[in-house]
Amino acid sequence: TGRLEAVESVEVRARVTGYLVSIDFQSGKPVKAGDRLFKIDPRPYQAQLDEANGQVALAKAQLQLAIADNARAKEVAKTPGAISQQDVDKYQAAEDEAAAQVTASEAASEVSALNLSFTDVVSPIDGIVSRNLLTIGNLVTQDQTLLTTVVSQDPLYAYYDIDELTLLRAERLIQEKKIQSTAKGAGLPVQ
Repeated sequence: TGRLEAVESVEVRARVTGYLVSIDFQSGKPVKAGDRLFKIDPRPYQAQLDEANGQVALAKAQLQLAIADNARAKEVAKTPGAISQQDVDKYQAAEDEAAAQVTASEAASEVSALNLSFTDVVSPIDGIVSRNLLTIGNLVTQDQTLLTTVVSQDPLYAYYDIDELTLLRAERLIQEKKIQSTAKGAGLPVQ
């Protein structure tokens, strides 16, 4: 007698916090990697993404102004005594700061977009999905709440416990070359 175990087994957890709005699978049925299993309410994350995109637009507008101000300051600096070097340096620093703000805003926007995408909880592997452990309307906590499990089906590990006499008999048959060792690539039929 033996037991079978999946090569891959995944505990499916949410990567964002929110309320479940849909369950998109049937317990015990096959799923493919990338199939959506659960949907978490995306509205708060969509609002965060919209806000982040607005911050990107604002930072880009401020960068355009800083570039224009810096260009004007450099032009004025060509006239001796019209503007101090300190003011020219301030305009250059303002342009550099605005460019850095654009980079930071774009990174925040990417994080918001990523969180929005995490509202679709998908299967990371092909396999059989277990039952849903929560129902629609429940609060899911990021990286903590277990939603379901998915186990692969093909291939499988087979574990057999054998008694000492059977093991010794098999080793003797291998030494007598009556059977081939599985360590050398021989296959064993399993029913």
